[in-house]
Amino acid sequence: MGMLYSTEDFSENHIELLHFENERQTGKSDIYPVDTDTAVKLLAKVGIMIDLKKYG
Repeated sequence: MGMLYSTEDFSENHIELLHFENERQTGKSDIYPVDTDTAVKLLAKVGIMIDLKKYG
C-alpha cells in the first residue's frame, strides 16, 4: 500500500510504501519525493480526480 502526502496546493508530494502480510503491516519504506504529475496520476488510479488549473 502507498501513503501519499501532499501540500494543499500539490506543490510538494511524498510517498511512503507499506508492506502487509496477512492484513498486518510488516514493514515500510522511507518517504520519497514524488513530482506533481505522478501524484495526480496516482490519485486518479483510486478515483480521486485533481484539477490542477484551480490550484495554479
